[in-house]
Amino acid sequence: MKKIYLNILGLKNFETEDLEMLLNEVNKIELTFNDVLYEPVKELKYKIRKEISKRQNSKQVWVRFICSWSGYSNNPSAPRRTLGVEYRKLAREVAEKMPKYYCHRFSDGSTNDWHIEIVSVKGKEKGSSYSQQVDEFIKNLNN
Repeated sequence: MKKIYLNILGLKNFETEDLEMLLNEVNKIELTFNDVLYEPVKELKYKIRKEISKRQNSKQVWVRFICSWSGYSNNPSAPRRTLGVEYRKLAREVAEKMPKYYCHRFSDGSTNDWHIEIVSVKGKEKGSSYSQQVDEFIKNLNN
């Protein structure tokens, strides 16, 4: 019999929590050594564990910056609008020390509020003309 391969398309694009749930489900499959799918399932478990391990031990992580703006009014109940989503790959030690929130003030009194979080995978960027603010913020952290 030819070798059987079990692949999950886009495995690297799954969130870490989803990979852990997937691994738990694959671990529930009970096969004996003589089963045809024993080796393919064993390989699949290995691939999932390897991806989870790479993420946990990686020195580089993805950081998501979400920019929001409430307009020119100082009204705290004004609706916030998302202007952009930026991703940067940074050293884990730098990313873990970052604040979760950053506020960029303009000369006219308006602000761009950046929410910062470490994510498992890079998502879709929503371009904005304010991406240089993220670069300035990171540059100031390193100084």
